[in-house]
Amino acid sequence: MKSQSLIFPAFLHNRITLPPLKDSEVSLLLDPLKSQSIKEIENQYVSAANDFALEASFSYFGKCNDFEKLLDAWEITEKKYSDLGFKTIGLDSLINFVRIGEPIEHLLGQLRLQNEEPVFHADIYRKKYLSSVQTQIDSNELAKGNLQEGIFELPSTETASNNNSYRTPLQVKFTVISQAKAMKDFAECSKTILDNK
Repeated sequence: MKSQSLIFPAFLHNRITLPPLKDSEVSLLLDPLKSQSIKEIENQYVSAANDFALEASFSYFGKCNDFEKLLDAWEITEKKYSDLGFKTIGLDSLINFVRIGEPIEHLLGQLRLQNEEPVFHADIYRKKYLSSVQTQIDSNELAKGNLQEGIFELPSTETASNNNSYRTPLQVKFTVISQAKAMKDFAECSKTILDNK
């Protein structure tokens, strides 16, 4: 069996080089109809994963109404993407992408090694975090214009590279003020600046 090394288009405009593939994998990737389907599945996966990651990264506000539907969508598209033989992306990387723009293109289109088990990060999140998501914001205090502060632990579904334990989750300090208070403070600041001119 002859093997070939391909350059497979990754998400957005970057390209990644894949290791040699089996002939059956080459024909799957080169079939234009199947390739279009692969790209559609990848786009659906990335969209669903990013939608959920954004909500999960702000879950100190509590669960949005569609929180579990977003998790379900990520789980379904992650399974479809994995069924194509690709490695899935951990929630840590997805959160870094949606919160600070850290690239994920290099993580897309990576085929799993032969006999490598797929990792389902949505399922890990469901089992490890879903039941513990609670709001850390007192909306009554916020409505009164009072500042809300706290520390939130970002969920992690990626394992540490040196063992099979999960990474130590990052802790994020948050400060939330009401929009009305922010507008009032801005108006007072603007008035002070104008008065001092």
